[in-house]
Amino acid sequence: MSDVAGRVLGAGSRLVDRYNHIETAELLELSDVGYEAPGCRNYEPSRRTLLRATLSQHDVSPDDVFADLGSGKGRIVLDAAMHYPFRRVIGVEFLPMLTAIAERNVRSFRGKLRCSDIELVTSDVRDWVPPDDLTIAYMFNAVREELLDAVVGNLIALVERRSRPLRLIYVNPRDHERVLATGAAVELPGPSSLRLRLAHIPPRWVRVYEVRPRGTFT
Repeated sequence: MSDVAGRVLGAGSRLVDRYNHIETAELLELSDVGYEAPGCRNYEPSRRTLLRATLSQHDVSPDDVFADLGSGKGRIVLDAAMHYPFRRVIGVEFLPMLTAIAERNVRSFRGKLRCSDIELVTSDVRDWVPPDDLTIAYMFNAVREELLDAVVGNLIALVERRSRPLRLIYVNPRDHERVLATGAAVELPGPSSLRLRLAHIPPRWVRVYEVRPRGTFT
C-alpha cells in the first residue's frame, strides 16, 4: 500500500473513531510510557476491515467465545462485539493504561453491539488462563518468539484439557513457523486474496489455524 493510501485510511479511521466517541487509531510507543519488555510490541491497531475480511459471519454461532490476545485500546474487541453474534468477547492486555482506554471506549461507543458481554482483562498473556468455552483467539503480532510460544502453549493446554479444538487468527504472522512447530496447529485456508485486496489487507497478512489436541492429526 502506498504512503498516500495509508494516510487516507488513517484519516478515515480517526473519523470513524470520532463518530463513535472512541479513540483507537493513535499509535503508542511502549517506551514513551516507560515500559519495555522483550517479546512485546508497541500498540498499533488492526485495520477496521481486517476481522470482517478474515472471519465470515457464517463461521460464528451464538455459542462462540472470542478473545483478542493483546487487545490494546479495544478496536477488535468492539468490532467482534458489533459485527458477530458471539456469546462473549474478551480482551486481554498487559498494560493497565491501554485497558483503561479500552474500557472507556466500550462505555462511550455509540454503535449497536450484537454481543453485550464484553470482558476486558489486564494480564500478561503468559499468565492468562484461557477459559474452557473459548473457541476463537485473535493475535495481531502482539507477542514474538518465546512469548508467543508461551501464549500458544496456553491455547494447546486448553484444547488438550477439554479435548476440543479452537481457531487461532494470527495477523502479521512473523512467527508463523513457530506456531506450526508446536505440532498442535494446522493451517486452515485463509481469506481469499480478492477479499483481502478489497479490504486493503496485504496478501498473507493473515494466517488462520486450528489448534487441536496432540494426537488428533490424520
